[in-house]
Amino acid sequence: MKRLTRIFCLFFLLIIAGKVYSSNLNDGFKALKEYDYFKAKKIFESHLLKQFIGAGYGLSMLYSISNNPFYNIDSAHIQIIRVKSAYDKLPEKQQKKWIKYQIDSKSILYLSAQIDSMAYVIANTEPTLEKIEKFITEYQGSKEIAEAAKLRNKLAYDIAYSENTLQAYSKFISKYPDAEEVKLARERYEELLFNSFSNKNAVEAYELFIQAYPTSPYVPRAKDSIYTLISKDKSVLQYYTFVRRHPDFPQVNEAWKKIYLLGTYDLDTKSFMDFMLHYSDYPFSDSLQKEMELSKMTFYPARKESKWGFINEKGELIIPYKFDWVNNFSEGLADVGIGEKTAFIKKTGEMVIPPMYEDVSSFHMGYSIVKFNDKYGVINKFNKIIVPFEYDDIDTSYVGLYPISKNGKSGFMNFQAEIVIPLMFDDVTKFSDGLAIVKKDGKYGYINQTGNMAIECKYDYAESFTNGTAIVKVDGFFGLIDKLGALVLNIEYSSIGSFQDELILIEKDNLFGYANNYGRIIIPLKYDYLSDSRIKSTFKDNFAVVSLKNQFGLIDRSGKVQIPLKYNDMMPYSEGLIAAKKTGKWGCVDTNNKIIIPFSFDKIWPFSEMVARVMTSSKVGFIDKKGKYFIPLTYEDATDFKDGLSKALLAGKYGLISRENKILIPFEYDKIEQVSAQLFRVTKNEKIAYWNISNQLFLWKEEGFE
Repeated sequence: MKRLTRIFCLFFLLIIAGKVYSSNLNDGFKALKEYDYFKAKKIFESHLLKQFIGAGYGLSMLYSISNNPFYNIDSAHIQIIRVKSAYDKLPEKQQKKWIKYQIDSKSILYLSAQIDSMAYVIANTEPTLEKIEKFITEYQGSKEIAEAAKLRNKLAYDIAYSENTLQAYSKFISKYPDAEEVKLARERYEELLFNSFSNKNAVEAYELFIQAYPTSPYVPRAKDSIYTLISKDKSVLQYYTFVRRHPDFPQVNEAWKKIYLLGTYDLDTKSFMDFMLHYSDYPFSDSLQKEMELSKMTFYPARKESKWGFINEKGELIIPYKFDWVNNFSEGLADVGIGEKTAFIKKTGEMVIPPMYEDVSSFHMGYSIVKFNDKYGVINKFNKIIVPFEYDDIDTSYVGLYPISKNGKSGFMNFQAEIVIPLMFDDVTKFSDGLAIVKKDGKYGYINQTGNMAIECKYDYAESFTNGTAIVKVDGFFGLIDKLGALVLNIEYSSIGSFQDELILIEKDNLFGYANNYGRIIIPLKYDYLSDSRIKSTFKDNFAVVSLKNQFGLIDRSGKVQIPLKYNDMMPYSEGLIAAKKTGKWGCVDTNNKIIIPFSFDKIWPFSEMVARVMTSSKVGFIDKKGKYFIPLTYEDATDFKDGLSKALLAGKYGLISRENKILIPFEYDKIEQVSAQLFRVTKNEKIAYWNISNQLFLWKEEGFE
C-alpha cells in the first residue's frame, strides 16, 4: 500500500511540475503540490461545472493520496471513470487543449490503473468474499480482475468447504461455473451425495443410489459395496444370489469364480459334474468342461534337464517342465518346488497357492499343514489360513481335535483354529477310543476330549487305547488298564504284544503266554520268548507259533498244541499251511502236522496268493501248495506275489514277473516302483521312465534314458 502511494505521489509531482497554470485551476494543482489538500479540493470542486475534465482529474488525484483527510479510493475511481468518459466524448481538437495540463488518454488510463491497483490492494488486505465481489463489480476494467476472480472463487470454495453440505457445493457450482475449484466442489458434492446413502450400509440404499444417480462416479463403489454385503459370509448361495440379482455388475465374473472355487472345492469329477448340474448358467462352461476332463486323468511326474512337469496316461506333456521338484496330485492339487519354496498347482497348471512355504503336506480332507518362517500352520485350498503360523508341530491326520505344539508345550485345536485344550502338556498324541495320551513332568496319562484328566499322569510309558484297553509301563514293567484307569492286567510283565484274535502276548522272565482283554491268562507263560516272538507268535487265523528249548510248534486259541514242538524253526500260519524247518531244511505241514511239502528247501516264506517263495542254493523261486515249482529257482531275490505280480532281482537288476513267470518288465533296472495297476516307474542310470505292463511299451522316457 505504501509503495503504491509513493508511486502515485511521484506520478502526481511529475504531472504538476510541468503544468502551465491558468486561472484558479492551476492553483488547485499547485495546492496539491504544496499538500494543501483543503484548498485544492475547494478549487477543483469550484471548477467542476466549467472545467470538469481538469477538475475531475485533480479530484481523482486528491482522493487517491492516502495521507490526506479526503482519501477515498472509491471516490477517486468514480471521478477518473467520469473524466475518461467525458474526455473520450470530446473532439480531438478539444482534447488537445488539455495537453497543457499533461492530461491525455494515456495519463487518464495510467491514473485509472493506479487507482484500480490501490483498490485491489485494499480489497486484498484481509480479504473477504464480500470485499472481493465488490471490487470485481466496481472495477470491471481493472487488470487485477482475473486475479481477483481467482481469489473470489477460492474464498467462495473455502466457505462451501467449511459448510460441507450438498447445498453449499451446489450453490458454489451454480454461481461460479468457471472456477478452477468447481472440479473439487463436484467431487465433494458427489462424495457427500454417496455418503448420504452409504451411511445406512444397506444393499437397498446402494441400489437406490445407483438407480437415482446412474452417472455418479461413485456408482462403481456402490456396486462393490452391494457385492460385499450380499456375499458377506462368502457362501455359494450368497454369491449366486448376487449373480442372479445383478447380472450386469462388473463383479459378476468374480462372483462366478468364487462359486466355481467353492462348488468344485474337492476338484474331483463328481464335484465338477454336480457343479454343471446345479449351475447350468455358468458362463465359462468351456473351462469347466476342460477341468472335468482333466480330473478324470491321472498325472505322473516327469523330468527334463533337472526340471519337473506332468504327463498324462498317454505320455503327453500336460504341465511343462518348469519346477524344481513335484509331488503327486492329491485332492486335485499338487505341491511343486520353486527354488526353496513350495507352491500348489491345479491340473490345468494354474498356480492356486504361490511359492511361499518352506514345507507342506499334501492336501488331506481339504487341508494342508504348511511351514512358514519356521512355524507350522494349516491352510485350505484357497490359501486361507485356518490355523495361524505359531506352532512347532501340527498333526491333522485325526478328524476332530488335533495335536499342536508350541514352545515345548502341546495341546489340541479344532479346525476353527480354536484352542480347545490348552497347551499345557509336554507331549500329546491324537485321540483313540475317546482318550489321548498326554505327558506331564515326565509321566504319561490320559485326557478326554474336554481336556479333563481321565487317568492321571503316573506311567513311564503308555500306548493308545484299542478296544477299551491300553498298555502302560511302570518301573520297567508292562500291564493293561481300562478307560477308567483300573488294572486289567497287573503291571508285572517284561513285554506285551498287541491284540490279535482277542488274545494278547504277554512275557515275563523270558517266558510268554496269552491273556484276553479281560486280563485273564488263557495260555500260561511257559514258552520261550525269542527276539522274533512278537512277530511269529502273534495269533493269526486262530493259530500261533510257539517255542520251547529251541523247538517250534503250533497252538490254537485254547492253548491246545496243534503241531508238536519238534521243529527247528517255523513261520506263522498262512493259507492253511505252516512252513517249518527240520534238520536244516524247510518244508510245509498242515494244522494236523501232516507233511504236505517235503523238507527240501533252504528257506520257505509264508504263502501269499496260493504260492510261497522258496530258496535253495541262493536262488529264489515259487511253489504251489503241493510243493510243485510254480516258478523255477531262478532269481537272486523276489517279493511275495501281490495282485499277481512279483518284483524280482536277476544279475543285480530288477524286473517284474507274473504268476506265469512271464517277464513283464525286463531285468534291466536299478529301481522299480508301481504307480498304478498297469504302470510302473523304472530307474536306470538315474534316469526315469514309465513302463506299461499291459502293452509292454514305454509310456514316456526321460531324455537320455536307454
